[in-house]
Formats: sequence, C-alpha cells, structure tokens
Amino acid sequence: MSLILCFSLSAHSQVNLVADPSFEIFSSCPNSDLQIELSSGWDTLRNGGGYLPSLYTKCCTLPFGCTIPYNSNGFQYPRTDSSYAACGMFQNTLFIRREYIQNKLKQKLVAGKTYCLKYYVNLTNSSTYAIDQLGAYFDDGTVSCPWAGVCSVIPQIVTPPGIFYADTLNWTQISGTYTANGTEQYLTLGNFKSNALTDTIGFNAHASRIIAEYDIDDVSLISTDVIAWAHNDTTICAGDSLMLGRMPEIGLDCIWTDTVGHVLGNKANLWVKPTVSQKYIVRMDNCLTTYDTVTIAVKPRISKLIVSSNKNPVCSDSTVQLSASVTGGGSGGLTWQWIPSFGLSAPNSPMTNALVQQNQTYVLTLNSNATYCPPNSLSDSVRIKAEDCPPIIYITIPNIFTPNGDGVNDTWQPLFNNSSAITSYRCTIFDRWGIKLFDTDKPLQSWDGRDQTGIACIDGVYYYVMHATGSDNKSYDRNGFFQLIR
Repeated sequence: MSLILCFSLSAHSQVNLVADPSFEIFSSCPNSDLQIELSSGWDTLRNGGGYLPSLYTKCCTLPFGCTIPYNSNGFQYPRTDSSYAACGMFQNTLFIRREYIQNKLKQKLVAGKTYCLKYYVNLTNSSTYAIDQLGAYFDDGTVSCPWAGVCSVIPQIVTPPGIFYADTLNWTQISGTYTANGTEQYLTLGNFKSNALTDTIGFNAHASRIIAEYDIDDVSLISTDVIAWAHNDTTICAGDSLMLGRMPEIGLDCIWTDTVGHVLGNKANLWVKPTVSQKYIVRMDNCLTTYDTVTIAVKPRISKLIVSSNKNPVCSDSTVQLSASVTGGGSGGLTWQWIPSFGLSAPNSPMTNALVQQNQTYVLTLNSNATYCPPNSLSDSVRIKAEDCPPIIYITIPNIFTPNGDGVNDTWQPLFNNSSAITSYRCTIFDRWGIKLFDTDKPLQSWDGRDQTGIACIDGVYYYVMHATGSDNKSYDRNGFFQLIR
C-alpha cells in the first residue's frame, strides 16, 4: 500500500501557483501593520507605486497593531492558519492612498491555458465604505502606478458591478478564470478604478476611517484542467488506511461523500479506513465543478486462530469436542486440517469430536486463499489430558417378568451397564409374606421364578432387596416390588 500512496502523491503534486497563498511564511515577524513584504512571495508593486498593504499575523510583535484577532483594523480571525493581508482599495480624501498586493507566482503561466483564480475577502471593521468590482491583474511584473495612486491598467478578472462586499464577519470568496498568453508570472490584487469611477455604498458611518479596506486570505491560482481526482480503484487489507485524493492545498475545494450522501470531509484529501468494500465520491470546485469516484475493496485479514476444547482433562476412551475461533475470517476460502486425524469425526472442519484414549496434542492448521489479505497459514494446538476415571454405573430394575419358558423375559435380575465394575453384591427376593425365595451374591445371576426348593411361584407381586457397591466406592442399594406373570 505504501507504493500506491507514494505514487498518488507524486502524480498529483502541488498545483496552486501562488507562493505562500495564506501569508504564513515570513522572513521575520512584523513589528508594524504595514509590512506585507515580510510574507514570502508577496509585496506591493515591485516596479513602483501603490501604498503600504498590511500583514496581520500571530507572531506580530506590536500589540493591537499587526496582531490577530485584534489589530489596527479591528477584529478578525484568519480564514485558515494564523495570518492574512489587508489592502486599502478606496479612500474618500484628497490623498487617494490606494494599495495593491502583488505575488510572484511559482512559475510562468502557460500560453493558451485557462486558470482559476480564487481568494477570500472581508471588509475591515475600520471601513466606512464597501465597494464592488475588485480586480486581479496578471503580467510579467512591469505594472506600475503613482505612489499611493491608481494603476491605469485593466484587470483581467473583475468582480461583477453592483455586488458590494460589505461583510465584516465572514470571509467571502471571489473567483474568476483567465486564459494566459504565456508571459505572466505576477498576480496583482486591488481596485484598479479611480475614485470617481469606483462605486461605493456607505456601510458604517461610525467607522474610524473613511476608507474601504479589505482583509485578504487564501489566494489560489490553479489550472482549470486540474479536475476532481479521488484515487485509482484499489484493494486494501482490513484494518489498513488509505489517503484518497490530493495533498491539501489552498484552492483545492473539495467535498467527499459516500454513496448515500453523507459528507465525510472537505479537504483535497480524505483518510479512510473502511471495514467493508466502499465507494467514495469527491466533488471539486475549481471555477467549474467536477466529480470523481473510487471504489476501495477490502479483503478480510485473519489475525488470530485459537483452538479450544469443551472439557479438559477427560476420561480415557471418552469423547471431547475440539473447536476453532478465527479473528477476521469469513465463511469461505479457508481450509482446515487436524493432526492427528485418527479418532476425529471431522478432521477437515473447524469443529470436530475426538475419541481420547491417551494424552494427546491436537494441532489445527488453517490455510486461507487469495480471498484474504494476505493469504497465509496459521496454526494453533490444544493438549488434551486423558485420565483413568471410575466407570459410570447405571442400574435398570425390571418391574415385570414372565417365566413361561418362551425364551422371552423368562428371568428377573437388576441390570448393570457395567457389571464388572460391581465389587460387592447381594440381592434377595421375598414373597408377600416375607418368605425368602431367592438369594445371590452374583450380579449376573437371575431368578427364574422358583422358590429355594424348586417349586414354581404363582403369579403375583414380589419384593426385592439389593445391596451393591461399585469400584467407584459408591453404594447402589435398591429395593422395591416387581410382578411375576406366567
């Protein structure tokens, strides 16, 4: 799986061309709110002009000047991470004080290729006005304008007229597309219209400054041929995780869902650890909306085999049940082999009965096929101890017999399942008047229905008294009545 992951990361490397898109990399921490140049890749116009944009960050050393969330412009948290910029785009005074922020892109744009620009703005608390038609200009870095004045160029991306950005609480996305001519490597953001041509709305008459200044964060420029990508369909082992999609970047706005619409994540990547085969869907908005899906098949993984018995030790020549439990196994794709197999009822099954005649170790080997991950072989064993146990003695007492010479039920005697286990025995039979008719000390000797003189007894009820002791040292005394019928 590590090879798959490495491939996906190299094949889908960084795509945002804006250097330091969320103003997080500094040459040093600012000690003033007018030091945008300390953010890597950002500055005011390199070829001259503009005023002094601001940088607000967590590491600012000037309390309430360039700090967050409280600073010289009021109160605002970054959209992401710990920093953002601010740019003055309108000032209703004789001193225009127009500001621009410029970024040297990571590489030149490719001629004929279309790019999606996105960034987020928030009107500062100190602003009296809000404006429309915020602009973005692409060139080779030669754009210039008067100091603190307006750049007389036409931006390639401009927000629609009549839509005023007046939200001081939430970050508002601005986006647009641009098809390059191949010379551009600089992006400049700001208001490229003169004060006279800038449409404004009064927003906060009690604001501290008669300006329209905007916080800016999370700037991205990504080719529109970068579309949604989830992952190649693949198979993983149960318990493994996998990163889907691309490495997260500013500008890669994605929504991940399952097949029933549950939202699973909102970044370019999604770490998953499915327990069963699962399909994932990613939606990406890069000035146009695209979708991709990936199916992750999950193979079960057998992690443990445990063999046990229903009793141990057991009596010699008795039966014990052997069984196996598997962690992670399914119902198919498994083969079983018990060794030794002699005396087993099912030597190729996870459950079998074993006739135990002596101390014995039973080994079960489990083999899994390609249905499992990885296919492997596991073994476990159990040792069954055989003991010499006293025999179990059962007695059956007939309640009737028919000594009529037909060869069926002609005699009466107590019946033992194991007469050899009887160590002492005495059985005496009496008639209803208490006269002794029969007496024996032999467990296998039966009464034929005659008295001690050999005369046949008449039909009727007779009484017996039996005293018996087994090799288990238990007493098996019985007494009661039975019937003689001729």
